[in-house]
Amino acid sequence: MPQEVLEANRIKGSIDVQPSRGDAVAIQRGRRPVFAILKLCIDEAGLPSCAQFYKTTGYPDYDARILSTAARWRYSPFERRARPEATCAKITIFYSPAGIKVRHRSMEP
Repeated sequence: MPQEVLEANRIKGSIDVQPSRGDAVAIQRGRRPVFAILKLCIDEAGLPSCAQFYKTTGYPDYDARILSTAARWRYSPFERRARPEATCAKITIFYSPAGIKVRHRSMEP
């Protein structure tokens, strides 16, 4: 399922996952934005059932924060032929500290 479709059905939580202050400072020092690509599966009730990384940010504490935040997201149940259905999608989480210019491009592999 495309990320945009999954995002349109989120009813609780935000994709704007901020790193801790320490990680934000480290990312700023690196002068590069970071991103993670997450496989997120939701069950028939719209609850996250599985989250795992395709690509981490490289900051273990930030990665843990992303996973714990994703576990609290809630979605409208997806339906196929009027029946709730489990589904999975790739989700890209992107963080760019203030002052770092970003060229917009797809982060999908």
